[in-house]
Amino acid sequence: MAKMHRLRKDAPEEIETRRLVLKRSVMGRDKPDLIAHIKEGGVVEFLRWSGLNVSEDNVDAMEREYDDFSFEWNGESSATISYTAFSKDDGAMLGYVALSETYDDGGLAAFMGLPVDREYAEVDWYLFGKFRGQGYAEEALRAIIARYFAGELFDDPMRTVNTMVGSHDVAVLEVVEDVGFKDPLALRGIEPDDEDEDDLDDPIGPLRMHALQAADFKVGA
Repeated sequence: MAKMHRLRKDAPEEIETRRLVLKRSVMGRDKPDLIAHIKEGGVVEFLRWSGLNVSEDNVDAMEREYDDFSFEWNGESSATISYTAFSKDDGAMLGYVALSETYDDGGLAAFMGLPVDREYAEVDWYLFGKFRGQGYAEEALRAIIARYFAGELFDDPMRTVNTMVGSHDVAVLEVVEDVGFKDPLALRGIEPDDEDEDDLDDPIGPLRMHALQAADFKVGA
């Protein structure tokens, strides 16, 4: 049976790293800039970086639902907390990082070789183009995952955090692997299916779930 997902009422409003200040995302302050960058870079590019399948349905839905975009929610079957990343140097907005808890009925978990009938957490992020390749994503991911495993974001946190990555997306794969994520299917010798019908000739390749166990996570690695 799925548990009730609950954000902590005292979850930190800000998380500082060496170069960043992660601030709880605020619709009025952050949404206009984020949506402007999404439109400038293109919906397909945003979906890739957010770990979402680049399908016709998702592209159409994203283009229709800018007005309904929300950073956080807190429901019975899922909940999300989001932080917007700002530079300590000049206060520029760099993007966002979000962490969600969602109930898994065991199907995906069993296929991945993980314990079944459990809930899992998932992290996603989006950096504006000019800030990529400078280590900001890894810095933000380590910060939010550390707070999550420490129980500062959700009551009773999971011991696994997942993220979706394109199997050919070398830059993002390097980030998640540096943080400590592993591809459970690859560990079992299952290779990506390059003929995924949901891909729109996508150069990043089919999406694969990568998992990070709390026991394998090193905050300052």
